[in-house]
Amino acid sequence: MIGSFLILMSLLGTGASRSEDHLTSTQPIAIENVTVVPMDTDRVIPAQTVLIRDGRIAAIGPLADVALPENVACLDGTGAFLMPGLVDMHVHLWHEEEFPLFIANGVLAVRNMWGDSRHLKWRRLAEKLPDTYFPLVYTTGPIFDGRPPVWPASRPVDSVEDAAAAVAETVEQGYGAIKVYSRLSKPVYEALVAAAREKGLRVSGHVPNAVGLSGALAASQDSIEHLSGYLLAIQGTEAPTRRRSGLRASAEFIDPELIPKIVADTVRAKSWNCPTLTVLDHIANLDRRVEAWEARPEMRFVSPSTRERWDPRQDFRFRNRGFPYFDRQRADFEVHLQITRALHEGGARLLLGTDTPNPYVVPGYSIHEELAHLVAAGLSPFEAYCAGSRDAAEFLGEPSEFGTVEVGRRADLVLLSKNPLTDVKHFRSQRGVILRGAWFGRSALESRLEKVANMQEAKKDR
Repeated sequence: MIGSFLILMSLLGTGASRSEDHLTSTQPIAIENVTVVPMDTDRVIPAQTVLIRDGRIAAIGPLADVALPENVACLDGTGAFLMPGLVDMHVHLWHEEEFPLFIANGVLAVRNMWGDSRHLKWRRLAEKLPDTYFPLVYTTGPIFDGRPPVWPASRPVDSVEDAAAAVAETVEQGYGAIKVYSRLSKPVYEALVAAAREKGLRVSGHVPNAVGLSGALAASQDSIEHLSGYLLAIQGTEAPTRRRSGLRASAEFIDPELIPKIVADTVRAKSWNCPTLTVLDHIANLDRRVEAWEARPEMRFVSPSTRERWDPRQDFRFRNRGFPYFDRQRADFEVHLQITRALHEGGARLLLGTDTPNPYVVPGYSIHEELAHLVAAGLSPFEAYCAGSRDAAEFLGEPSEFGTVEVGRRADLVLLSKNPLTDVKHFRSQRGVILRGAWFGRSALESRLEKVANMQEAKKDR
Protein backbone atom coordinates (compact mmCIF):
# COMPACT_ATOMS: atom_id res chain seq x y z
CA MET A 1 0.00 0.00 0.00
CA ILE A 2 2.81 2.43 0.89
CA GLY A 3 4.64 1.56 -2.32
CA SER A 4 1.61 2.27 -4.50
CA PHE A 5 1.04 5.59 -2.74
CA LEU A 6 4.65 6.63 -3.41
CA ILE A 7 4.25 5.71 -7.09
CA LEU A 8 1.09 7.78 -7.21
CA MET A 9 2.81 10.77 -5.61
CA SER A 10 5.68 10.45 -8.09
CA LEU A 11 3.21 10.50 -10.95
CA LEU A 12 1.01 13.30 -9.63
CA GLY A 13 3.72 15.38 -8.00
CA THR A 14 4.03 16.94 -4.56
CA GLY A 15 4.87 20.59 -4.76
CA ALA A 16 8.25 21.48 -3.38
CA SER A 17 9.70 23.28 -6.38
CA ARG A 18 9.89 27.07 -6.54
CA SER A 19 11.09 27.28 -10.14
CA GLU A 20 9.23 29.38 -12.66
CA ASP A 21 7.62 26.18 -13.94
CA HIS A 22 6.15 25.20 -10.58
CA LEU A 23 5.25 27.57 -7.77
CA THR A 24 3.53 26.07 -4.76
CA SER A 25 0.26 27.26 -3.29
CA THR A 26 2.10 28.53 -0.20
CA GLN A 27 3.76 31.23 -2.32
CA PRO A 28 1.76 34.34 -3.29
CA ILE A 29 1.74 34.66 -7.08
CA ALA A 30 1.15 37.75 -9.19
CA ILE A 31 0.47 37.51 -12.92
CA GLU A 32 1.39 40.91 -14.28
CA ASN A 33 0.18 42.74 -17.39
CA VAL A 34 -2.21 39.95 -18.34
CA THR A 35 -5.48 40.22 -20.25
CA VAL A 36 -8.22 38.85 -17.99
CA VAL A 37 -11.10 36.87 -19.46
CA PRO A 38 -13.46 37.19 -16.49
CA MET A 39 -16.29 35.06 -17.95
CA ASP A 40 -18.94 37.23 -16.31
CA THR A 41 -19.76 38.60 -19.77
CA ASP A 42 -18.28 38.19 -23.23
CA ARG A 43 -15.34 40.57 -22.72
CA VAL A 44 -11.65 40.87 -21.89
CA ILE A 45 -9.88 43.31 -19.56
CA PRO A 46 -6.33 44.14 -20.68
CA ALA A 47 -3.27 45.14 -18.65
CA GLN A 48 -4.30 43.62 -15.33
CA THR A 49 -2.33 42.23 -12.41
CA VAL A 50 -3.93 39.25 -10.69
CA LEU A 51 -2.70 38.42 -7.18
CA ILE A 52 -3.23 34.88 -5.89
CA ARG A 53 -2.78 34.03 -2.25
CA ASP A 54 -3.84 31.06 -0.12
CA GLY A 55 -5.48 29.37 -3.08
CA ARG A 56 -7.76 32.32 -3.86
CA ILE A 57 -7.80 35.34 -6.13
CA ALA A 58 -6.84 38.12 -3.73
CA ALA A 59 -6.79 41.17 -6.02
CA ILE A 60 -7.29 42.20 -9.65
CA GLY A 61 -6.44 45.56 -11.18
CA PRO A 62 -3.75 47.69 -12.83
CA LEU A 63 -0.31 47.06 -11.36
CA ALA A 64 -0.29 50.44 -9.59
CA ASP A 65 -3.50 49.55 -7.76
CA VAL A 66 -2.50 46.08 -6.52
CA ALA A 67 -0.41 45.90 -3.35
CA LEU A 68 2.01 43.02 -3.77
CA PRO A 69 3.47 41.24 -0.72
CA GLU A 70 7.24 41.12 -0.36
CA ASN A 71 7.53 37.38 -0.97
CA VAL A 72 5.37 37.35 -4.11
CA ALA A 73 6.48 35.39 -7.20
CA CYS A 74 5.76 37.40 -10.34
CA LEU A 75 4.86 35.85 -13.68
CA ASP A 76 4.92 37.92 -16.86
CA GLY A 77 1.50 37.83 -18.47
CA THR A 78 2.33 40.10 -21.39
CA GLY A 79 0.44 38.94 -24.46
CA ALA A 80 -1.38 36.24 -22.47
CA PHE A 81 -5.00 35.67 -21.49
CA LEU A 82 -6.13 34.44 -18.06
CA MET A 83 -9.45 32.61 -17.79
CA PRO A 84 -11.10 30.11 -15.45
CA GLY A 85 -10.17 26.46 -15.74
CA LEU A 86 -12.89 24.23 -17.12
CA VAL A 87 -14.93 21.43 -15.59
CA ASP A 88 -15.63 18.30 -17.63
CA MET A 89 -19.18 17.78 -16.42
CA HIS A 90 -19.48 14.14 -17.47
CA VAL A 91 -16.57 11.79 -16.84
CA HIS A 92 -15.99 8.30 -15.51
CA LEU A 93 -12.83 8.61 -13.45
CA TRP A 94 -11.17 5.27 -12.79
CA HIS A 95 -7.38 5.72 -12.55
CA GLU A 96 -5.02 8.27 -10.98
CA GLU A 97 -2.82 8.16 -14.07
CA GLU A 98 -5.57 10.07 -15.91
CA PHE A 99 -5.32 13.09 -13.60
CA PRO A 100 -2.38 14.86 -15.29
CA LEU A 101 -4.16 14.55 -18.66
CA PHE A 102 -7.01 16.66 -17.36
CA ILE A 103 -4.77 19.25 -15.71
CA ALA A 104 -2.50 19.61 -18.75
CA ASN A 105 -5.56 20.49 -20.84
CA GLY A 106 -6.99 23.07 -18.48
CA VAL A 107 -9.66 20.76 -17.05
CA LEU A 108 -9.17 21.47 -13.37
CA ALA A 109 -12.31 19.82 -12.02
CA VAL A 110 -14.60 17.00 -13.12
CA ARG A 111 -18.10 15.74 -12.41
CA ASN A 112 -17.78 11.98 -12.06
CA MET A 113 -20.95 10.14 -13.06
CA TRP A 114 -20.50 6.75 -11.41
CA GLY A 115 -19.22 7.12 -7.90
CA ASP A 116 -17.65 4.81 -5.37
CA SER A 117 -15.44 5.31 -2.33
CA ARG A 118 -12.31 6.13 -4.34
CA HIS A 119 -13.94 9.28 -5.75
CA LEU A 120 -14.73 10.58 -2.28
CA LYS A 121 -11.12 9.82 -1.29
CA TRP A 122 -9.77 11.68 -4.32
CA ARG A 123 -11.94 14.67 -3.47
CA ARG A 124 -10.49 14.77 0.05
CA LEU A 125 -6.94 14.40 -1.23
CA ALA A 126 -7.40 17.23 -3.73
CA GLU A 127 -8.53 19.50 -0.92
CA LYS A 128 -5.61 18.48 1.33
CA LEU A 129 -2.88 18.40 -1.34
CA PRO A 130 -3.26 21.53 -3.48
CA ASP A 131 0.15 21.12 -5.11
CA THR A 132 -0.61 17.81 -6.82
CA TYR A 133 -2.07 17.07 -10.24
CA PHE A 134 -5.47 16.19 -8.76
CA PRO A 135 -8.54 17.67 -10.43
CA LEU A 136 -11.25 18.55 -7.93
CA VAL A 137 -13.82 15.75 -8.07
CA TYR A 138 -17.57 16.26 -7.86
CA THR A 139 -19.36 12.92 -7.98
CA THR A 140 -22.71 11.22 -8.01
CA GLY A 141 -23.20 8.04 -6.08
CA PRO A 142 -23.45 4.66 -7.81
CA ILE A 143 -25.68 4.17 -10.84
CA PHE A 144 -29.27 3.36 -9.86
CA ASP A 145 -30.81 1.06 -12.47
CA GLY A 146 -33.50 -1.57 -12.80
CA ARG A 147 -32.95 -5.30 -12.68
CA PRO A 148 -30.99 -6.56 -14.50
CA PRO A 149 -28.95 -3.38 -14.79
CA VAL A 150 -27.26 -2.32 -18.03
CA TRP A 151 -23.89 -2.26 -16.23
CA PRO A 152 -23.34 -5.16 -13.80
CA ALA A 153 -21.69 -3.04 -11.08
CA SER A 154 -24.72 -0.74 -10.80
CA ARG A 155 -27.00 -0.62 -7.75
CA PRO A 156 -30.30 -2.28 -8.79
CA VAL A 157 -33.38 -0.58 -7.34
CA ASP A 158 -36.55 -2.49 -8.10
CA SER A 159 -39.07 -1.35 -5.51
CA VAL A 160 -40.41 1.92 -4.13
CA GLU A 161 -39.31 0.88 -0.64
CA ASP A 162 -35.79 0.17 -1.83
CA ALA A 163 -35.63 3.60 -3.52
CA ALA A 164 -35.75 5.39 -0.17
CA ALA A 165 -33.09 3.06 1.22
CA ALA A 166 -30.84 3.60 -1.81
CA VAL A 167 -31.00 7.38 -1.42
CA ALA A 168 -30.37 7.12 2.33
CA GLU A 169 -27.24 5.06 1.57
CA THR A 170 -26.09 7.75 -0.85
CA VAL A 171 -26.42 10.44 1.80
CA GLU A 172 -24.71 8.32 4.45
CA GLN A 173 -21.77 7.63 2.14
CA GLY A 174 -21.27 11.34 1.47
CA TYR A 175 -22.41 11.87 -2.12
CA GLY A 176 -24.18 15.03 -3.27
CA ALA A 177 -26.17 13.59 -6.17
CA ILE A 178 -27.79 10.41 -7.45
CA LYS A 179 -27.55 9.00 -10.97
CA VAL A 180 -30.60 7.38 -12.55
CA TYR A 181 -30.37 4.98 -15.45
CA SER A 182 -32.26 3.43 -18.32
CA ARG A 183 -34.04 0.39 -16.84
CA LEU A 184 -35.67 1.96 -13.80
CA SER A 185 -39.43 1.53 -13.61
CA LYS A 186 -41.57 4.65 -13.49
CA PRO A 187 -42.72 4.17 -9.86
CA VAL A 188 -39.15 3.52 -8.68
CA TYR A 189 -37.82 6.50 -10.62
CA GLU A 190 -40.45 8.78 -9.08
CA ALA A 191 -39.66 7.40 -5.61
CA LEU A 192 -35.93 8.00 -6.14
CA VAL A 193 -36.55 11.58 -7.23
CA ALA A 194 -38.85 12.23 -4.27
CA ALA A 195 -36.34 10.79 -1.80
CA ALA A 196 -33.49 12.76 -3.37
CA ARG A 197 -35.47 16.00 -3.16
CA GLU A 198 -36.20 15.34 0.51
CA LYS A 199 -32.48 14.85 1.19
CA GLY A 200 -31.35 17.82 -0.93
CA LEU A 201 -29.57 15.72 -3.58
CA ARG A 202 -29.39 16.53 -7.29
CA VAL A 203 -30.82 13.97 -9.73
CA SER A 204 -28.76 13.39 -12.88
CA GLY A 205 -28.46 10.71 -15.49
CA HIS A 206 -30.32 9.02 -18.31
CA VAL A 207 -34.02 9.28 -19.02
CA PRO A 208 -35.33 5.81 -18.07
CA ASN A 209 -37.12 4.04 -20.92
CA ALA A 210 -40.28 3.57 -18.86
CA VAL A 211 -40.34 7.24 -17.86
CA GLY A 212 -39.69 9.02 -21.13
CA LEU A 213 -38.64 12.61 -21.59
CA SER A 214 -42.02 13.96 -20.54
CA GLY A 215 -41.79 12.08 -17.24
CA ALA A 216 -38.22 13.22 -16.56
CA LEU A 217 -39.14 16.84 -17.27
CA ALA A 218 -42.27 16.54 -15.13
CA ALA A 219 -39.94 15.46 -12.32
CA SER A 220 -37.59 18.37 -13.12
CA GLN A 221 -34.62 16.01 -13.36
CA ASP A 222 -31.66 18.28 -12.64
CA SER A 223 -29.52 17.15 -15.55
CA ILE A 224 -30.16 14.87 -18.50
CA GLU A 225 -27.08 13.21 -19.98
CA HIS A 226 -26.42 12.53 -23.69
CA LEU A 227 -29.77 14.11 -24.67
CA SER A 228 -31.30 10.77 -23.74
CA GLY A 229 -35.03 10.67 -24.39
CA TYR A 230 -35.03 13.58 -26.83
CA LEU A 231 -34.81 11.61 -30.06
CA LEU A 232 -37.70 9.38 -28.98
CA ALA A 233 -39.77 12.41 -27.97
CA ILE A 234 -39.67 13.89 -31.49
CA GLN A 235 -40.61 10.77 -33.45
CA GLY A 236 -43.33 11.57 -35.97
CA THR A 237 -46.69 9.86 -36.36
CA GLU A 238 -45.28 7.39 -38.92
CA ALA A 239 -42.47 6.22 -36.64
CA PRO A 240 -42.55 2.52 -35.62
CA THR A 241 -42.09 3.66 -32.01
CA ARG A 242 -45.59 5.19 -32.16
CA ARG A 243 -47.07 1.74 -32.75
CA ARG A 244 -44.87 -0.42 -30.56
CA SER A 245 -42.90 0.36 -27.42
CA GLY A 246 -39.32 -0.76 -26.90
CA LEU A 247 -38.19 0.03 -30.43
CA ARG A 248 -35.19 2.22 -31.18
CA ALA A 249 -35.89 5.85 -32.05
CA SER A 250 -34.49 6.91 -35.41
CA ALA A 251 -33.44 10.12 -37.10
CA GLU A 252 -35.36 8.88 -40.14
CA PHE A 253 -38.72 9.44 -38.46
CA ILE A 254 -38.27 12.68 -36.54
CA ASP A 255 -40.81 15.47 -36.81
CA PRO A 256 -38.89 18.78 -36.53
CA GLU A 257 -42.11 20.57 -35.61
CA LEU A 258 -42.04 18.74 -32.25
CA ILE A 259 -38.68 20.24 -31.26
CA PRO A 260 -39.99 23.64 -30.06
CA LYS A 261 -42.34 21.90 -27.63
CA ILE A 262 -39.68 19.77 -25.99
CA VAL A 263 -37.42 22.83 -25.77
CA ALA A 264 -40.18 24.80 -24.05
CA ASP A 265 -40.87 21.88 -21.71
CA THR A 266 -37.16 21.66 -20.86
CA VAL A 267 -36.96 25.37 -20.06
CA ARG A 268 -40.12 25.16 -17.95
CA ALA A 269 -38.72 22.19 -16.01
CA LYS A 270 -35.43 24.03 -15.40
CA SER A 271 -33.63 20.83 -16.40
CA TRP A 272 -30.06 21.12 -17.66
CA ASN A 273 -28.63 19.03 -20.49
CA CYS A 274 -25.10 17.68 -20.82
CA PRO A 275 -25.13 16.67 -24.51
CA THR A 276 -21.74 14.85 -24.53
CA LEU A 277 -21.61 15.28 -28.30
CA THR A 278 -18.04 13.98 -28.41
CA VAL A 279 -18.95 10.49 -27.28
CA LEU A 280 -21.95 10.42 -29.62
CA ASP A 281 -19.69 11.39 -32.50
CA HIS A 282 -17.09 8.78 -31.58
CA ILE A 283 -19.62 5.97 -31.28
CA ALA A 284 -21.08 6.94 -34.64
CA ASN A 285 -17.69 6.64 -36.33
CA LEU A 286 -16.15 3.55 -34.77
CA ASP A 287 -16.35 1.86 -38.16
CA ARG A 288 -14.14 4.36 -39.98
CA ARG A 289 -12.07 6.63 -37.72
CA VAL A 290 -10.28 4.21 -35.37
CA GLU A 291 -7.04 4.29 -37.33
CA ALA A 292 -6.95 8.10 -37.23
CA TRP A 293 -7.72 8.18 -33.52
CA GLU A 294 -5.04 5.59 -32.79
CA ALA A 295 -2.50 7.86 -34.51
CA ARG A 296 -3.21 10.86 -32.27
CA PRO A 297 -0.24 11.92 -30.09
CA GLU A 298 -2.26 11.78 -26.86
CA MET A 299 -2.79 8.03 -27.27
CA ARG A 300 0.67 7.64 -25.71
CA PHE A 301 -0.94 8.52 -22.39
CA VAL A 302 -3.66 5.84 -22.57
CA SER A 303 -2.99 2.48 -20.94
CA PRO A 304 -2.67 -0.63 -23.14
CA SER A 305 -5.62 -2.26 -21.37
CA THR A 306 -7.85 0.75 -22.07
CA ARG A 307 -6.80 0.82 -25.72
CA GLU A 308 -7.66 -2.86 -25.96
CA ARG A 309 -11.12 -2.21 -24.48
CA TRP A 310 -11.65 0.63 -26.95
CA ASP A 311 -11.33 -1.77 -29.88
CA PRO A 312 -14.95 -1.99 -31.10
CA ARG A 313 -14.42 -5.70 -31.69
CA GLN A 314 -13.94 -6.12 -27.91
CA ASP A 315 -16.79 -3.90 -26.67
CA PHE A 316 -20.05 -5.77 -26.08
CA ARG A 317 -21.99 -2.73 -27.32
CA PHE A 318 -20.39 -2.64 -30.77
CA ARG A 319 -18.65 -5.90 -31.63
CA ASN A 320 -21.59 -7.33 -33.58
CA ARG A 321 -22.55 -4.07 -35.27
CA GLY A 322 -22.21 -3.52 -38.98
CA PHE A 323 -22.31 -0.55 -41.33
CA PRO A 324 -26.09 0.07 -41.08
CA TYR A 325 -25.80 0.57 -37.31
CA PHE A 326 -23.04 3.18 -37.58
CA ASP A 327 -24.78 4.88 -40.50
CA ARG A 328 -27.88 5.30 -38.30
CA GLN A 329 -25.73 6.58 -35.45
CA ARG A 330 -24.26 9.24 -37.74
CA ALA A 331 -27.73 10.38 -38.74
CA ASP A 332 -28.75 10.45 -35.08
CA PHE A 333 -25.70 12.57 -34.24
CA GLU A 334 -26.78 15.23 -36.73
CA VAL A 335 -30.20 15.35 -35.05
CA HIS A 336 -28.54 15.66 -31.65
CA LEU A 337 -26.63 18.67 -32.97
CA GLN A 338 -29.95 20.09 -34.13
CA ILE A 339 -31.53 19.49 -30.72
CA THR A 340 -28.56 21.07 -28.95
CA ARG A 341 -28.88 24.14 -31.13
CA ALA A 342 -32.62 24.38 -30.44
CA LEU A 343 -32.13 23.98 -26.68
CA HIS A 344 -29.52 26.73 -26.67
CA GLU A 345 -31.55 29.10 -28.80
CA GLY A 346 -34.62 28.42 -26.67
CA GLY A 347 -32.86 29.31 -23.43
CA ALA A 348 -32.36 25.82 -21.98
CA ARG A 349 -29.19 25.36 -19.92
CA LEU A 350 -26.27 23.31 -21.21
CA LEU A 351 -23.21 21.74 -19.58
CA LEU A 352 -19.81 20.86 -21.07
CA GLY A 353 -19.09 17.14 -20.80
CA THR A 354 -17.34 14.44 -22.83
CA ASP A 355 -18.16 11.03 -21.26
CA THR A 356 -14.49 10.11 -21.16
CA PRO A 357 -13.09 7.43 -21.19
CA ASN A 358 -15.48 5.88 -23.72
CA PRO A 359 -13.77 4.70 -26.92
CA TYR A 360 -11.09 7.19 -28.00
CA VAL A 361 -12.52 9.93 -25.78
CA VAL A 362 -9.17 10.66 -24.14
CA PRO A 363 -9.33 12.29 -20.68
CA GLY A 364 -8.61 16.02 -20.86
CA TYR A 365 -7.90 16.10 -24.58
CA SER A 366 -11.52 15.41 -25.47
CA ILE A 367 -12.63 18.72 -23.92
CA HIS A 368 -11.35 20.48 -27.05
CA GLU A 369 -13.59 18.30 -29.21
CA GLU A 370 -16.63 19.03 -27.06
CA LEU A 371 -16.01 22.77 -27.22
CA ALA A 372 -15.85 22.54 -31.03
CA HIS A 373 -19.08 20.53 -31.15
CA LEU A 374 -20.91 23.09 -29.03
CA VAL A 375 -19.75 25.85 -31.34
CA ALA A 376 -20.92 23.77 -34.32
CA ALA A 377 -24.30 23.58 -32.55
CA GLY A 378 -24.54 27.36 -32.50
CA LEU A 379 -22.89 28.45 -29.26
CA SER A 380 -20.33 31.24 -29.33
CA PRO A 381 -16.89 30.44 -27.84
CA PHE A 382 -17.91 32.43 -24.73
CA GLU A 383 -21.11 30.41 -24.37
CA ALA A 384 -19.27 27.11 -24.87
CA TYR A 385 -16.77 27.99 -22.13
CA CYS A 386 -19.62 29.08 -19.84
CA ALA A 387 -21.03 25.56 -20.03
CA GLY A 388 -17.83 24.34 -18.36
CA SER A 389 -17.08 27.25 -16.05
CA ARG A 390 -19.57 29.84 -14.78
CA ASP A 391 -22.65 27.72 -15.58
CA ALA A 392 -21.03 24.55 -14.26
CA ALA A 393 -20.42 26.33 -10.94
CA GLU A 394 -24.06 27.43 -10.86
CA PHE A 395 -25.28 23.89 -11.52
CA LEU A 396 -23.02 22.45 -8.82
CA GLY A 397 -24.28 25.02 -6.31
CA GLU A 398 -20.95 26.85 -6.01
CA PRO A 399 -21.34 30.06 -8.07
CA SER A 400 -19.24 32.05 -5.63
CA GLU A 401 -16.45 29.43 -5.55
CA PHE A 402 -15.23 29.16 -9.13
CA GLY A 403 -16.12 29.69 -12.77
CA THR A 404 -15.21 33.38 -13.10
CA VAL A 405 -12.07 35.44 -12.57
CA GLU A 406 -13.13 37.52 -9.57
CA VAL A 407 -11.69 38.41 -6.20
CA GLY A 408 -12.49 35.67 -3.69
CA ARG A 409 -12.89 32.89 -6.25
CA ARG A 410 -10.81 29.71 -6.04
CA ALA A 411 -7.62 30.15 -8.04
CA ASP A 412 -8.31 27.51 -10.71
CA LEU A 413 -7.10 29.34 -13.79
CA VAL A 414 -5.60 28.78 -17.23
CA LEU A 415 -3.03 31.07 -18.89
CA LEU A 416 -3.31 31.10 -22.69
CA SER A 417 -1.21 32.59 -25.47
CA LYS A 418 -4.24 33.37 -27.67
CA ASN A 419 -7.60 35.00 -27.05
CA PRO A 420 -9.99 32.12 -26.25
CA LEU A 421 -13.08 34.19 -27.07
CA THR A 422 -12.20 34.47 -30.75
CA ASP A 423 -11.87 30.70 -31.33
CA VAL A 424 -12.23 27.66 -29.06
CA LYS A 425 -9.12 26.23 -30.72
CA HIS A 426 -7.20 28.85 -28.74
CA PHE A 427 -7.95 26.96 -25.52
CA ARG A 428 -5.14 24.65 -26.65
CA SER A 429 -2.57 27.49 -26.44
CA GLN A 430 -1.88 26.97 -22.75
CA ARG A 431 1.22 28.46 -21.14
CA GLY A 432 0.30 26.90 -17.83
CA VAL A 433 -2.39 26.46 -15.19
CA ILE A 434 -2.97 27.65 -11.66
CA LEU A 435 -4.51 24.79 -9.71
CA ARG A 436 -5.94 25.78 -6.34
CA GLY A 437 -3.24 28.44 -6.07
CA ALA A 438 -0.26 26.43 -7.38
CA TRP A 439 1.37 27.34 -10.70
CA PHE A 440 2.31 24.64 -13.21
CA GLY A 441 4.05 26.02 -16.31
CA ARG A 442 3.95 24.34 -19.69
CA SER A 443 7.26 22.56 -19.31
CA ALA A 444 6.20 21.19 -15.91
CA LEU A 445 2.97 19.91 -17.44
CA GLU A 446 4.80 18.33 -20.37
CA SER A 447 7.27 16.69 -18.01
CA ARG A 448 4.42 15.15 -16.04
CA LEU A 449 2.78 13.90 -19.23
CA GLU A 450 6.04 12.23 -20.22
CA LYS A 451 6.00 10.34 -16.93
CA VAL A 452 2.53 9.07 -17.77
CA ALA A 453 3.65 8.07 -21.28
CA ASN A 454 6.67 6.21 -19.92
CA MET A 455 4.50 4.39 -17.41
CA GLN A 456 2.08 3.29 -20.14
CA GLU A 457 4.96 2.18 -22.36
CA ALA A 458 6.37 0.07 -19.54
CA LYS A 459 3.03 -1.71 -19.17
CA LYS A 460 3.35 -3.10 -22.69
CA ASP A 461 6.22 -5.34 -21.58
CA ARG A 462 4.41 -6.82 -18.59
